Amino acid sequence: MIPPFVQQIIGVIVRVSIVWLVAKFGAKISDDEAVKYAAQIAPVVAVVVWSIYQKYRGRLKLLTAQVAPAGKTEKQIETMVNSGQAPPVNTPKDRVPA
Repeated sequence: MIPPFVQQIIGVIVRVSIVWLVAKFGAKISDDEAVKYAAQIAPVVAVVVWSIYQKYRGRLKLLTAQVAPAGKTEKQIETMVNSGQAPPVNTPKDRVPA
């Protein structure tokens, strides 16, 4: 079984790849165009990286909230995540985070 976080990363990469392929389908890349396409791809890569990071942070917050005592604020949960108290991000959905 693929962990949920890995599934989300794969989903992001597949969606961005499909959008890029559709936009550039059939394009021939010459040496002169390589720099142009690299410049076009850079923002796509940035979006992929940011999206993966946001999903990772969201998953950490969710898992940390599940193991935190009741009544913690979102800010307190974020502090716990930042201090390294978050459970592993690849904790399966059918297991209680440790």
